[in-house]
Amino acid sequence: MPLITDSATGLGLIAPEGWVRVPSPLIALVIVDEGARSVVPPVFMSNVVGTVAELPEGTTIVEFTQQSTTAWATSIGQGTVLNVGLHVTDDVEGREVVGSYAENGRAVTTVTYLYVHNGLGTRIDVSFGVWDTPEGIAASRQIVEGLVLPTSATKVDGNLEQQLAQTIGGALDGSH
Repeated sequence: MPLITDSATGLGLIAPEGWVRVPSPLIALVIVDEGARSVVPPVFMSNVVGTVAELPEGTTIVEFTQQSTTAWATSIGQGTVLNVGLHVTDDVEGREVVGSYAENGRAVTTVTYLYVHNGLGTRIDVSFGVWDTPEGIAASRQIVEGLVLPTSATKVDGNLEQQLAQTIGGALDGSH
């Protein structure tokens, strides 16, 4: 599986075979399952979204996890956090948050990895159809196994959650 790196932030993730990067000036990394575009009827397109933000000095992983999870729940309207666990990479303690929600009548599972390091908050969301949960969780762990932590933040103006939805939506309909 290839390592895909964002040159602006330095964030690097392992991409599963057949997944491609979707260019976005707003988000560090967006990687989607290219094969899902041709499935009939359409299915939820599995995707990985990596974002990096500057954090106020002294922000802890617990605070960042709470803030990120609250923002996620607010942006989707209704969602359920199923599990929160510890995840360590490169000696940086992080969190793995598993959640579920519905989008356009489709059940979706999201595994979010969160890290606080060098004043930066890194959030990696791996989303997939709920029926693919066992495989999706295994794939999400492979994706972050080769994680390269970023060295700078993404510059974002406005509502990040809305921009994420537009970027992923464009990937789904082929406009990106």
